[in-house]
Amino acid sequence: MNQEVINAIEKAGIPYIVNFKISKEMTNQKRSGVVAIVKTKNEEIQKNEIDKIISGTFSKDMFISFFDYDENWVLSIKFNVYREIEYCYPFTKCDEFGIEIKQ
Repeated sequence: MNQEVINAIEKAGIPYIVNFKISKEMTNQKRSGVVAIVKTKNEEIQKNEIDKIISGTFSKDMFISFFDYDENWVLSIKFNVYREIEYCYPFTKCDEFGIEIKQ
């Protein structure tokens, strides 16, 4: 799962890395696979960056948590193998980014 996200980040050429330590901690907390990605530039997370991650080809449902440059959690998204967003939190951030949840 982590490798698929790494490949999508590299293919899209966006400034993020997978943080394996945070991914493991969040996976243990949620009891579900979580990939934590951290922005490598000291700038705000952009909607087009989120779109590029989601548009990557993934072989299973995935939960990705986005962190800013200082490793502060910003947003978490769960999407399925069809790249449909099933969950996004916090709702205010999701609205701010214009992220629509599949009904």
